[in-house]
Amino acid sequence: MTITLDATTRTARMEGGRWSNVVVLADLPKWLKLYRDLWSRLPDGKKPVPGKPGPWAQFYEADLHALERAVRAAQEI
Repeated sequence: MTITLDATTRTARMEGGRWSNVVVLADLPKWLKLYRDLWSRLPDGKKPVPGKPGPWAQFYEADLHALERAVRAAQEI
């Protein structure tokens, strides 16, 4: 995923593969939480261990890092 911040409109454009989305900068932490939850989720509704990767973590790792960087950068705008 690539994330481009726009200080003028206070938005972020998230792009990955065939999809894209534009969100307000204030919503980036919500997206980060979603991807952290996906990164740590376990099969069959088992309760994930916070901070521990689940079996599908590899599919979300790069996107999670991109969102972490974007959240930090957005705080400086």
